[in-house]
Amino acid sequence: MAGEELTALERRVRELESELGAARRAITALTEKLAEGDGRPAVTVPAATVDQPAAPGETESELRRRNAELDRLNRSKSEFISIAAHEFRTPMTSIVGYLDLISQGRLGPIPDPMQRPVASLMRNTQRLKRLIDDMLDVSRLDSGRMVLHRDARDLRELARSAIGELEAFTLAKQHEVETEFAEVPLVDVDGDKIHQVITNLLANAIKYTPEGGRILVSVGCDGEWAVLKVRDNGIGIPEGARGKIFEPFSEITAPQFHSSAGPDSAGLGLYIARGIVLLHGGAIAVDSREAQYTEFTVRLPLLPGARTHGGTTAAA
Repeated sequence: MAGEELTALERRVRELESELGAARRAITALTEKLAEGDGRPAVTVPAATVDQPAAPGETESELRRRNAELDRLNRSKSEFISIAAHEFRTPMTSIVGYLDLISQGRLGPIPDPMQRPVASLMRNTQRLKRLIDDMLDVSRLDSGRMVLHRDARDLRELARSAIGELEAFTLAKQHEVETEFAEVPLVDVDGDKIHQVITNLLANAIKYTPEGGRILVSVGCDGEWAVLKVRDNGIGIPEGARGKIFEPFSEITAPQFHSSAGPDSAGLGLYIARGIVLLHGGAIAVDSREAQYTEFTVRLPLLPGARTHGGTTAAA
């Protein structure tokens, strides 16, 4: 690579680093603002106004006005997240485009001194992209605008795909990932969304399981439901925190259990997973014992007419 070309590439990489740093700082400030104190969103999925207990002497009309104001603030929060995420996505598209050109060698071979900075930019860009996508999903869930595209899917294949997607993280932390897949009928789901649910649950298990731990992913049936379980032998969830883990921006463990080898998170993964499962007419629950294990259970509807008989599957 000629000297002028190398100088131009180094300059563009520095510019991208600056843009990426600015986007990261803006997103961090936004998530901290949303999560701090009483300003943290606390909404249900589907979005609905939570009736507040009446204060002493408060009339019914005053209570209705207070609930209406809470509903307005909730909608404003969702709109703000949506607008901010879309605004962040615009510069990210430019950054990703230039990085793809550089990494593919379309702007010339990458010299050895630039290999590490470019690889770092690629990793950080993907992290920010995931965070922006999570913010958009939260906005869609809160506003009731998330649309499902259902079809017949094999839950085992969705689980295998999610496991493969996170394989680099499990290998980095030397986790043993086991599967127990029974014969199950097809499920009536949005495959991409349920893949996202499984990925989020696996990412949570990877994040909170120390190196050398064990993660078990199982798929089976219970009557008219397909049942997916993700179990780890990690640090568990403190009893007082179990009622909060499906809230947005939840962080339930000390920093020493976080690892750069695990998937990144802004504390939105379980909230999004719960919202998607509920939209499917399913259910999600958690069972945990501190310092021993955590197990998430997801129930999803089978295709109409599908039943299980003595451990085998059939379609009526």
